[in-house]
Amino acid sequence: MSDFGNSFEYIVDGSSGLAPSGEPFALVVGPCSGEANKVYYVGKQSDLSPLGRGKLVDKLSDAIKRAKEDAVFVVVPSLPDVNGTKSSVVHTGTGNATYTLTGNPLYDAEVVVKIVSGGKLNEATAKISLDGGDTWGDLLLIPTNGEVTIADSGVKIIFAEGNPTENSFVENDTYTFTLQGAKSSLVSLMNAVETGLEKVSPEIVYIAQDTDAVHWAAFGAKADELFDLHRPVLFLTETRVPGPQESLDDWVNYLLAQRQNFSHRWVHVVAGFGEIIGKDAKTRNVAGILLGDLSRCRVNQSIGHLDFAMSHVKLPEKWTEAIAKTLNDKGYIVLRKYAGENVVRFANGRSMADDSSDYRWFEVSRTVHKAIRLIRKTCLKHLHSSLDTAMLEYIKADLVASLNTMKKSSPKEIDNFEIEFPKGQDIVNNGLTINYTLYGIPIVRTISNYIRFTYSNPTA
Repeated sequence: MSDFGNSFEYIVDGSSGLAPSGEPFALVVGPCSGEANKVYYVGKQSDLSPLGRGKLVDKLSDAIKRAKEDAVFVVVPSLPDVNGTKSSVVHTGTGNATYTLTGNPLYDAEVVVKIVSGGKLNEATAKISLDGGDTWGDLLLIPTNGEVTIADSGVKIIFAEGNPTENSFVENDTYTFTLQGAKSSLVSLMNAVETGLEKVSPEIVYIAQDTDAVHWAAFGAKADELFDLHRPVLFLTETRVPGPQESLDDWVNYLLAQRQNFSHRWVHVVAGFGEIIGKDAKTRNVAGILLGDLSRCRVNQSIGHLDFAMSHVKLPEKWTEAIAKTLNDKGYIVLRKYAGENVVRFANGRSMADDSSDYRWFEVSRTVHKAIRLIRKTCLKHLHSSLDTAMLEYIKADLVASLNTMKKSSPKEIDNFEIEFPKGQDIVNNGLTINYTLYGIPIVRTISNYIRFTYSNPTA
């Protein structure tokens, strides 16, 4: 070594504990009237009007209202190639106008057309509610041609004069019907998913329409494919709500039959539904709310925690703890209300995994998937390195630093971890094998309180 010395500086990078920047939180796919298979980047303050109307927009609106401020959703509308449905019109009152419904519904609505002032065409006035009568639109004149457009739903109710000697419309008469918006076929949904996955590698893929076991099998197969490609992802989707003439018991039996031949640890299916109170209040599945809550939920935190309680959701009539437990035990995510609370909560974050699986809840899968992403990002830096004892220790230190971002976060995402390099490996022929053990933080799912009472003895 030369005596002609100096002061030398070396940059040691990666020791600050900063987590590497990641991909957008979720990819959201579903039918709407916006341009199909176009990619949108949506945040909490985004304008959703370019997406038009549809199931996707309703659920995305639920999500961003609950999301954290910096959450990013990549949104890809799917082609709405399965027509929506319209119920028959129920007329209450004495008016003798005739009526027909036309058009293909774009979104779900509980429509009430209420006559404000009676008369004939071009005389009578009405107002329209899309939420079963909770809120009302502006006053409108029923025109000469009788066509009344139901907002931007894609549906019209067309009236015609009845008895020419009497008023066709009578004050306070109502015309009530239900719209179920257009949906996307499985092919169209998967096309939109592929479009989104070409752009991003999200933590969660949310399918914003009701699906069944055929869909879930396709989502599970895609999750397996992505895992093999080193892109771990969870699929979140939802069930349909009960039909107008369907009892809750019949609906539960339908869901139990759907679950019978399906299981997958990375598919989560929301069966919880209720009236979402507010503007245009509607009864719908709460999967959109769950997605928003997951964006602000720590990866190791249970979605059933009080932090994610909902005061703006009303459970359906005749919903019971027995129904909730039956569905939750079969792997569905459901809502419940604990005795003594005025709020509604998610029971937990169940997946459709078998009961023997470690990955039955969001908090386990999300924690492990995050660790996988950190480990892979670190290991890729060391591919094709010349491996001696010093390099082995360097790789281990790098991995420790990566996983410490989860251990040292506040609150912690894992309690601890172990990294082991098995001895005697044939590294030349088989590469380097590393074993990891993650020590998760337990979730308290039940609390048992044993209370005793006795009298004190003043003479003791």
